Amino acid sequence: MATFTDFNGNTYKGKFKDGQVDGQRIKPDRPEGRRKFRQVGLARFIPKIVLDRLDIKLPKGNPDIDEIGHLVETHPKGAVKKAYYKEYFFWYPERNGFCEQFIPKDYKWTEADYATSKQFDTFIGIYWNGERNGYGIKYYKGKVVEKGIYQGGQFVKSEDFDLELMQKTFKKWY
Repeated sequence: MATFTDFNGNTYKGKFKDGQVDGQRIKPDRPEGRRKFRQVGLARFIPKIVLDRLDIKLPKGNPDIDEIGHLVETHPKGAVKKAYYKEYFFWYPERNGFCEQFIPKDYKWTEADYATSKQFDTFIGIYWNGERNGYGIKYYKGKVVEKGIYQGGQFVKSEDFDLELMQKTFKKWY
């Protein structure tokens, strides 16, 4: 267990090995078959149209399977992201997998923030390549702002999904 601080002042707390995020292989999604073989994986929460455009190495005979590990990222302005990360470029972890993001009440939203997103204080959903890619939900003061599919960081379609199953599947750090 360690804490890493990058040159922007963001801190990352979590498990590291040999200077990188200590990750585990991503599980495939196996919704069919006997109960023994059913398994909920990352692909369950990324719709096929989004998943097909991402470079996710899932364990289907692929020896180079992506690994992700859990970190808690804290920004100097107080935003906190409890998420899964993959090592990316010398020491810059990239969000890949389930993420819970919390923005403090005193955060000052800028015009640039409003240009890219509706105001929110909590996000729960899936990231890949450092961007929202998959199902996700944004809240502001406890009310839903957006719920549906994100692609390339942008909200593309309202759609219902099983948030409780997603949280049970990926919140292993509680």
